Amino acid sequence: MRSASSNARSRERDAESSDSRNSKCTGIYARGADFENADLRGADLRDANLTEADLSGADLSGADLTGAQFSGTGLAEINPKCTG
Repeated sequence: MRSASSNARSRERDAESSDSRNSKCTGIYARGADFENADLRGADLRDANLTEADLSGADLSGADLTGAQFSGTGLAEINPKCTG
């Protein structure tokens, strides 16, 4: 049986390596998640809690970020083409 921390690390690796283009993630709770270099183009991230998430190098082009929470993230590293 996997521990809770092992499961969390596995989910974080999956988020980093997955192609999440056009995903519907409205209201997702992803505090502290690892989305480094993730392809989130066109994703629906309305009202998502991405507090302290690693979004460095993430591509958020065309993503709907209405109401999303980003405190503690590295927004300076995010693809500047994101729209919401």
